[in-house]
Amino acid sequence: MKKIAALFCSAILTLGAAKEASALFVISNVTMTTNSVTFTIDGDMSGYADPNVLYEPAIRLVYSGDIYTSPGESSFTPNVWSGSMFDNHFISISGNTGTWSGNNYTWANYDSSLFDAVATNRTVTITTGNYFNPSAAGMISFYWGSPFESPASKIGEATFPVPEPSTLMLLGIGGLGVMGMTRAKRRKSLDVA
Repeated sequence: MKKIAALFCSAILTLGAAKEASALFVISNVTMTTNSVTFTIDGDMSGYADPNVLYEPAIRLVYSGDIYTSPGESSFTPNVWSGSMFDNHFISISGNTGTWSGNNYTWANYDSSLFDAVATNRTVTITTGNYFNPSAAGMISFYWGSPFESPASKIGEATFPVPEPSTLMLLGIGGLGVMGMTRAKRRKSLDVA
């Protein structure tokens, strides 16, 4: 069941990424526990706008909805990253997870500008305090730069919760029904001609 949900989440993220003009990263297999976020990233920065400001080497994960459950504005906890998101850049400051001006986030700074950053199917786990509700609804957005203090490039997002397998089955059956109706219309128009 978890495998099906993860595959569907991956497909949604890939389709969502394809809609954005500069979507060169695919962020997939996004999962949460009460104190961690894990994801896989693949792609490069070449199509994204360089924020070109003080916080440019930063990567921020921004949490919206009910998935972040911090008890308040002054609640910060250090991050532990299992590794860099990129093949050719390393983390210089791991930062923290917390709330600033009503925005819930996790951040890390990198060694230098990320304009040439590349990720080759890298899986990263960020561990922090007990601040997540994995069964709640919401979204994690991934930014190059700080979306709170400067222009930033959104490089991906993940929506929660992932639909249950029964929902996936209903969507699949609906899609087959639409295909069947289209075929029937074509046959009918060919019979008339």
